[in-house]
Amino acid sequence: MFHSHPFSCNSTWKAYFFQVSLLAAILFGTYSVANAGVVEVGDHGAIADGETINTSAIQRAIDACAEAGGGRVHFPAGDYVSGTLFLKDGVYLDLDQGATLLGSTNLEDYPITHCELPSYTDKYVVRALIWGEGLKNVGLVGRGTIDGQGEAFLGNHPPEEDLAKIVEGWDPNRYTPKS
Repeated sequence: MFHSHPFSCNSTWKAYFFQVSLLAAILFGTYSVANAGVVEVGDHGAIADGETINTSAIQRAIDACAEAGGGRVHFPAGDYVSGTLFLKDGVYLDLDQGATLLGSTNLEDYPITHCELPSYTDKYVVRALIWGEGLKNVGLVGRGTIDGQGEAFLGNHPPEEDLAKIVEGWDPNRYTPKS
């Protein structure tokens, strides 16, 4: 006969070890998100006056945040006008209450960008205020507002016959995660 002790490799010990490991991973993950770096858009030149085009300044803040390992790009209260912003892995846009990210009303502030997976609609859906594809750990957080000001582009739509083809060919399951 041999003596059983708490460090034997029985199924109870394995289950306990798994639970402790899982709890540690959750706590570490929570700590990491809570203590992730904060990058202020104003520190990169963004001006919250509702008129200045801040695309370059905000993009610099996003890039700096990503280069530092991720975290939050913080927008204090105010109105920030921007063209296309390219998110990066690990970056969250954090808008305070009273902060508004406004899409520029100038179409030239939105470069044509195609999805990795081509589509018939790419002819019409090639510009975005916030762009990201294949990213991990990204998000939009806070109590602020994002207003793309789409009404400025109401006349920019496909002909009726093309609209019918787009609707007919729409498949909500066409985008599938990569395995």
